[in-house]
Amino acid sequence: MKNIKWSKEIVKLILLIVIAVAFFILGYVIIPNKYYSLSLLGVSGASIGLSLFQLKRVIDFARNPKKYNKEQIEVKDERNNRILINAKSSSFDIETFVILGITVYSIYLNNVGFVIAILALWISRIFSFFYYLSKNNKKI
Repeated sequence: MKNIKWSKEIVKLILLIVIAVAFFILGYVIIPNKYYSLSLLGVSGASIGLSLFQLKRVIDFARNPKKYNKEQIEVKDERNNRILINAKSSSFDIETFVILGITVYSIYLNNVGFVIAILALWISRIFSFFYYLSKNNKKI
């Protein structure tokens, strides 16, 4: 039972609960009766679901510490990592074409706010690409 990194799992749980509460307060109290409030409430509902899943994991690991060790072995397994890397690269390619289509549509709509939001999406995507590229080059 001493092998379990409780701090990591508990921090994940607390972070999910804080996100759920923050988005609920934003959606229900600060921005009531707006279009954005429903999406914020949806994000808070999803965060509540994820926090319940994380709570279930913590309880399962407390009851059966061998389950945690088995999960950590599966996370570090080379075959699973290779499959994960291939899936990420495929989804990155598909996501690029989808965002490109949304970009063309936003320019067609002639809505400046929507175009700026898509531009911010592209900028974050480029920064994440270079971050993961540099991260993976350090491993080699």
